[in-house]
Amino acid sequence: MDPFTTRFLDRLPPALARSFSADQLDAIHHAFGARYRVDHAVDVRRTMKLPWGRFYVVILVGRDRRQESERRPLCRAGQAALDVLAVIAVAASVVLGLLIVGQALTSFFAPGDFVALAGG
Repeated sequence: MDPFTTRFLDRLPPALARSFSADQLDAIHHAFGARYRVDHAVDVRRTMKLPWGRFYVVILVGRDRRQESERRPLCRAGQAALDVLAVIAVAASVVLGLLIVGQALTSFFAPGDFVALAGG
């Protein structure tokens, strides 16, 4: 038995858990468990331990294969604005990260070190 089905049945009273047929369990698994089995182009899952608690970060990127009825209703203009803001936030984070790395490198090396490293 797969982990999803086991977790599902563990949450039910034993008599009820025993009453499901294999077809019923397959249908439940398809309806509720299938969304966790999708492969993504980018799938990053990390736990951060901070002084005030543990947090998890999940970044998933992939093609949207959901049916139209599964998507949350939001006007197209609102969704487009949120998408643009998300792209800007990611781009700004990358630029900021590069600036921080560049600043760290320039403060680590003396001004003439790059000439000496190049052999000049």
